[in-house]
Amino acid sequence: MINQLFWDFDGTLFDTYPAMVRAFHLTLMDLNVDEVEIDDHSIYTTMRQQSLGTAFDQYGAEFGLNLDQLKITYYRHEVQEVAGAKPIAGVAEILQQAIDNGGANYLLTHRNDQAKQLLADNGFKNQFVDAVTADMPFPRKPKPDSLNYLIDKHNVDRKAAMMIGGS
Repeated sequence: MINQLFWDFDGTLFDTYPAMVRAFHLTLMDLNVDEVEIDDHSIYTTMRQQSLGTAFDQYGAEFGLNLDQLKITYYRHEVQEVAGAKPIAGVAEILQQAIDNGGANYLLTHRNDQAKQLLADNGFKNQFVDAVTADMPFPRKPKPDSLNYLIDKHNVDRKAAMMIGGS
């Protein structure tokens, strides 16, 4: 039985992508990109199909922006925008079902510790045994280091484990 669930955060546990797009839109405006040139759907598609890093590179090049300034400005907006993100419908029930079936939930995300704060703020803190966030010294997924760390630390049976979301 699969009952050891490893969860990605963005777009899996919480609907953060609209907030991330808003943050990116505000960032481009702060950096003097004319609002008429900003295509939120294109930003969303780039973030989902590629990555936030690709969005930085693509839009930085397209508009001749300094990448360091782009990232600094974006992350300032992102913290504020993502703070209001809400859980995906039905997540609470799935988290509880894993626990009720003798299993556990683990967080494995590229997001920083803000993810753990959002879990706590929304009543999910006690439904997670452990978490790996971007604030820890692991290479980014899909490299397996962070996943293996959690599996080894908690003696998880790989046959009972599943990663939900993420790349």
